Amino acid sequence: MIDLPGRIHRRISPAARNRWLARANAVNILTKLSASSIRSFRLLKAYQDDGKILVAKTSRLLRYNRALDHLVFTEARTDGRTVIDITTIKDTQFGNSTPTLNDLRGVTFYVPDSSKTELQLRHKILPESEIQRNLADDTGKQSIGIKWFQPDHTDYTTWTLRDVNHSSSRL
Repeated sequence: MIDLPGRIHRRISPAARNRWLARANAVNILTKLSASSIRSFRLLKAYQDDGKILVAKTSRLLRYNRALDHLVFTEARTDGRTVIDITTIKDTQFGNSTPTLNDLRGVTFYVPDSSKTELQLRHKILPESEIQRNLADDTGKQSIGIKWFQPDHTDYTTWTLRDVNHSSSRL
């Protein structure tokens, strides 16, 4: 039997089609979101905009967790100053790698005085614009870290299928 491309969906199960789409890195919109789902996502966005929660892509959270679990760094204290030099991500499953700034976003260190601490990445001082200095938290300790990603303010609930397809073609 000859199968026409326009009718192949009748011969492939939804599970097989989804496996194929995943292997092809295709975008698959399975259902349209309900109005209540859209309201819920907009509420989460408002909470994030108010600084109450962090909404993040799974890939970013996984990258953060990998750095947190496998980060190699040195800490040196001299004359009241602290220097933290980040050198490697020593991942037992994926091997050693030299981290990039994006690999380290969100990583934070407790320090005696965040205003007297310098962060380095392989002996190069990180720019102040990438640093987050924090006063004492509920532990009574100050901290310093690498700023999280800039927020994405795109309202994806307004996107059409054309917007999604155009966006995925740029990946």
